[in-house]
Amino acid sequence: MNGFQATMANLLLRFHLNFIADSRYKYILDGLGTTVIISFFAVLLGIALGLFVAVIKVTHVNTVKPKIDAGHPIYRSFSGNFIACF
Repeated sequence: MNGFQATMANLLLRFHLNFIADSRYKYILDGLGTTVIISFFAVLLGIALGLFVAVIKVTHVNTVKPKIDAGHPIYRSFSGNFIACF
Protein backbone atom coordinates (compact mmCIF):
# COMPACT_ATOMS: atom_id res chain seq x y z
CA MET A 1 0.00 0.00 0.00
CA ASN A 2 1.51 3.32 -1.01
CA GLY A 3 1.26 6.56 0.96
CA PHE A 4 -1.79 7.88 -0.88
CA GLN A 5 -3.80 4.71 -0.36
CA ALA A 6 -2.85 4.59 3.32
CA THR A 7 -3.90 8.22 3.75
CA MET A 8 -7.24 7.59 2.03
CA ALA A 9 -7.88 4.45 4.10
CA ASN A 10 -7.07 6.38 7.28
CA LEU A 11 -9.35 9.24 6.19
CA LEU A 12 -12.25 6.89 5.47
CA LEU A 13 -11.76 5.11 8.80
CA ARG A 14 -11.72 8.41 10.71
CA PHE A 15 -14.78 9.64 8.79
CA HIS A 16 -16.63 6.45 9.68
CA LEU A 17 -15.64 6.67 13.36
CA ASN A 18 -16.51 10.38 13.66
CA PHE A 19 -19.72 10.56 11.66
CA ILE A 20 -21.25 7.17 10.89
CA ALA A 21 -20.53 5.15 14.05
CA ASP A 22 -23.10 5.59 16.83
CA SER A 23 -25.25 7.73 14.48
CA ARG A 24 -23.21 10.85 15.21
CA TYR A 25 -24.33 12.44 11.95
CA LYS A 26 -27.71 13.00 13.62
CA TYR A 27 -26.11 15.53 15.98
CA ILE A 28 -24.80 17.46 13.00
CA LEU A 29 -28.19 17.40 11.28
CA ASP A 30 -29.94 18.49 14.49
CA GLY A 31 -27.50 21.37 14.84
CA LEU A 32 -28.00 22.34 11.21
CA GLY A 33 -31.78 22.31 11.69
CA THR A 34 -31.49 24.51 14.78
CA THR A 35 -29.24 26.93 12.89
CA VAL A 36 -31.74 27.18 10.03
CA ILE A 37 -34.62 27.86 12.44
CA ILE A 38 -32.68 30.55 14.33
CA SER A 39 -31.60 32.15 11.04
CA PHE A 40 -35.18 32.17 9.75
CA PHE A 41 -36.51 33.95 12.84
CA ALA A 42 -33.56 36.36 12.82
CA VAL A 43 -34.43 37.32 9.25
CA LEU A 44 -38.09 37.81 10.20
CA LEU A 45 -37.07 39.98 13.16
CA GLY A 46 -34.75 42.03 10.96
CA ILE A 47 -37.48 42.58 8.37
CA ALA A 48 -39.96 43.60 11.08
CA LEU A 49 -37.54 46.05 12.71
CA GLY A 50 -36.51 47.49 9.35
CA LEU A 51 -40.12 47.95 8.32
CA PHE A 52 -40.91 49.61 11.66
CA VAL A 53 -38.00 52.05 11.34
CA ALA A 54 -38.88 52.82 7.71
CA VAL A 55 -42.53 53.53 8.57
CA ILE A 56 -41.49 55.78 11.47
CA LYS A 57 -39.05 57.64 9.21
CA VAL A 58 -41.54 58.12 6.37
CA THR A 59 -44.28 59.19 8.77
CA HIS A 60 -41.93 61.66 10.46
CA VAL A 61 -40.88 63.20 7.13
CA ASN A 62 -44.49 63.67 6.01
CA THR A 63 -45.81 65.15 9.28
CA VAL A 64 -43.11 67.70 10.16
CA LYS A 65 -44.45 71.26 9.99
CA PRO A 66 -42.49 73.54 7.69
CA LYS A 67 -40.46 76.22 9.41
CA ILE A 68 -41.41 79.84 8.75
CA ASP A 69 -38.71 81.50 6.71
CA ALA A 70 -38.67 85.09 7.94
CA GLY A 71 -36.53 86.07 4.97
CA HIS A 72 -39.15 84.98 2.43
CA PRO A 73 -40.68 87.95 0.52
CA ILE A 74 -44.23 87.13 1.69
CA TYR A 75 -43.27 87.26 5.37
CA ARG A 76 -41.14 90.40 4.94
CA SER A 77 -44.22 92.36 3.85
CA PHE A 78 -45.92 91.79 7.23
CA SER A 79 -44.90 93.43 10.46
CA GLY A 80 -42.80 91.63 13.05
CA ASN A 81 -45.76 91.42 15.43
CA PHE A 82 -47.74 89.37 12.90
CA ILE A 83 -44.91 86.82 12.53
CA ALA A 84 -44.54 86.64 16.33
CA CYS A 85 -48.16 85.48 16.62
CA PHE A 86 -47.28 82.17 15.00
